Amino acid sequence: QFVSRQHGVVQRQTILFVVGVFLVMGALVAVMWAMWRVLQRELALSRMKQAFVADVSHELKTPLALIRLFGETLLSGRVPTDEKKREYYEIITRESDRLTHLINNILDFARIDAGKKRYQFQPANIAGLIRETYEAYTAQLDHAQFEHQLVVADDLPEITCDRDAVAQALINLINNAMKYHDGGDRFLGIDVSRETRRGRHGVL
Repeated sequence: QFVSRQHGVVQRQTILFVVGVFLVMGALVAVMWAMWRVLQRELALSRMKQAFVADVSHELKTPLALIRLFGETLLSGRVPTDEKKREYYEIITRESDRLTHLINNILDFARIDAGKKRYQFQPANIAGLIRETYEAYTAQLDHAQFEHQLVVADDLPEITCDRDAVAQALINLINNAMKYHDGGDRFLGIDVSRETRRGRHGVL
């Protein structure tokens, strides 16, 4: 009987030991899986950052080169007519705006990455904001040989938003349309209407 009890104790201890080993192994596997997922996310984020820096570096070169080229041309006094001078000034102004947009993108990316991006929400006339943003890019769209139009509904409600963030989002869409078009017909259309799907009361 004593031997039988001892045998039962050994069996229970063995079972507990095996269960404990499996629990520890399971916990280790779970920790390793979580670490692998974190590592994959960090690697993906690192690749995105590298791609972003490379893309921005490339994008910065073009406006800087054009500003320098046309600035030096104007300084040299070799521009024959006032009409040509105005064209060159417009190019410098347009490329300066483009450069400002790129720099703002970099600053926004840095603030978002650092968790310091703050939005200022306030009532806004969205129709006026979109018109202003679109009109600032019509010359650039014309220069890129795009047909373009803006259609804004008359019954838009006032919305609460961060004006700069909305303008930046629209600028990004416009720039992406120009940059990544498929080489066919060049058309960019912006349609702003009242959002009524599923009972919403906003702007689409």
